[in-house]
Amino acid sequence: MKLKFATVMAIAVLMVSGSLASERGARLIDTIGVEMWEFDKATLIGGSLWGETQLESETLEWAIVAGITYGQLSLDAEDASTPLWTGNLGIKYYISDLSSFQVTVGYGQMTDLAADVDLSNLKATFKQRILPASEHVSPYLSAGFMYQREDYELDEDATDLYVELHMGAEFAARKDLAFIFDVGMIQSLDDADETFDSSGVTAGFFMKYYWD
Repeated sequence: MKLKFATVMAIAVLMVSGSLASERGARLIDTIGVEMWEFDKATLIGGSLWGETQLESETLEWAIVAGITYGQLSLDAEDASTPLWTGNLGIKYYISDLSSFQVTVGYGQMTDLAADVDLSNLKATFKQRILPASEHVSPYLSAGFMYQREDYELDEDATDLYVELHMGAEFAARKDLAFIFDVGMIQSLDDADETFDSSGVTAGFFMKYYWD
């Protein structure tokens, strides 16, 4: 059984994984959070931990990003759940104090199914803030594309292309701590599986730490 929509957990939290370190002057950013995805026939609840490290530069334009995610997918029809995890690594470029572009690659796995499913993806994300991160409230919009491959141990492999849109706001609690509220949606552009609907909506809450 191909649960193609379930594998979006691999990159679901990526849209809010980094803030504008060039503006706050942070050399390291840590983000931890929880997120829930609601699909037509399933619910996915998971958590994530992301780190962002600035490359040595006077302008702090480039950064290395890495993150891990873990979640539980509950299937409505089967009254069952399965865990899935991913690891991600990429690079981020700050175009300006309001705009950033990020590219990551990810690998993960769904377990406790009839057979393991290996997941690999390539994701590109653009993020645009309305106000700088240094403000008390910093609204943002983000958009991304993901190409994903699913290697089924006992079935035919599958690939898919997704588009993801998010909006949210970052609230500064103090200079080195912020809270983020995020909502979004994901849509498959090449969904050949008629059993499940790959479209979904999400809501998440995150805490972000800025380190000098």
